[in-house]
Amino acid sequence: MNFLGVDAGGTKAQFALCDETGRVLYTARRPAMSLPHSGEKGLYKALSDGMAEARRAIQAAGDPPAQLTAACIGMPCWGESTRGDQTVVRIVKECLSDIPHLICNDVQAAWAGSLAMQPGINMVAGTGAMAFGMDAHGNTARCGGWGPRYADEGSGYWLGLRLLELFCKQSDGRIPQRGALYQLV
Repeated sequence: MNFLGVDAGGTKAQFALCDETGRVLYTARRPAMSLPHSGEKGLYKALSDGMAEARRAIQAAGDPPAQLTAACIGMPCWGESTRGDQTVVRIVKECLSDIPHLICNDVQAAWAGSLAMQPGINMVAGTGAMAFGMDAHGNTARCGGWGPRYADEGSGYWLGLRLLELFCKQSDGRIPQRGALYQLV
């Protein structure tokens, strides 16, 4: 049995293939895999190319050749748009054919991987920023992930804007004390 995990994202996608013992057979970093960032064609290409590589890795690792048992894809923006979700489902079905799979939001996949699906909170502060958690009773909650125009506190983009804002205010004299960041910028 072989299982594929895909951590998709607006910056990059990471594919990992493991067997039933948890032994990692293959990993690959792929281009961005996000409907808003890549569009339908880009998402399809990134996922189909990644699947083709994973299938080749399965064939190379197996004697006799094994099959892919199941896949989980952590997808950015999943659960935020019915139309977007329907598009992602169609593309994933085309690429995975009849392989059983689960599509979830990428923050949920990050939580599952970082906490081994145990109660707790995982916070993502990368290209975007959001948090996902589960309590001891199985209740889940998600916060953030609204993007740079609305509310993306803690993201790399947000931090960059705050840095430039501070620099501009120090340059104008609205903040009279110029600190180390001013000198670096």
